[in-house]
Parts: sequence; C-alpha cells; structure tokens
Amino acid sequence: MIYNSIEIFCPYCGEVNTIDAEISGNVSEQLITDCEICCRPVEIILRVDAEGNIYAEVKNEEGF
Repeated sequence: MIYNSIEIFCPYCGEVNTIDAEISGNVSEQLITDCEICCRPVEIILRVDAEGNIYAEVKNEEGF
C-alpha cells in the first residue's frame, strides 16, 4: 500500500484540500469526499504509475 497526503483544489470554491491517500499497486481508486471549506461533494480518482507517483483527477458532481 502507498500512503500519501495529497493536495487537491476544490472544483467549486477553488480552495486547497488535503486528503490522505491509501492506494495499493498500480491500480486506481475512486472516492467521494466533501470539501473542507464549502462542504460540497468532490469526486476524486487516484491513479498510481509504475514509479509509484500518485495522480489525482478531481471532479464536481456534474463531472467537471
């Protein structure tokens, strides 16, 4: 498992949020969490590449 803190920008208010990521191997994980500032739901897709780098794709409830 890979454990990292990742900073993301809320797609609604633009504020920075920090999430703790727990990912195993070269898989992707999807989670939904509320923004720490505006409390709106944010969809986060986490991916790990072959070198262990974590990438986060952040979407609002409309998919943007």
